Amino acid sequence: MSNRLTKINYVFAKGNGYIISFSKVRGIFKPDEFEPTYTLIEDDNTIEVIFYFEQYEDDLKELSLVRKIYDLFDQIPVELDNSEENKVKPLIESKCEKIVGELVG
Repeated sequence: MSNRLTKINYVFAKGNGYIISFSKVRGIFKPDEFEPTYTLIEDDNTIEVIFYFEQYEDDLKELSLVRKIYDLFDQIPVELDNSEENKVKPLIESKCEKIVGELVG
């Protein structure tokens, strides 16, 4: 079990769901004391999503996961354009749940 943590951060413009910021950092945590998770932070104009998960030993596997996360979020503006209600937060939450579900298992 690794003790390396990956944190992926997205900031979305609230009105249209476009990604206005993306970052990825790595850190250290105590082994066996961490579950993949996400946090949503909402203010008047933005929704920030932060994913935390154990870093993969294989960089290609981790890169594939990061690409999958980015692809899911990259679809948000199109999905919002095709919906009658402009509900960014529920759409982001559903994608976060899907990603964490894949990370857990």
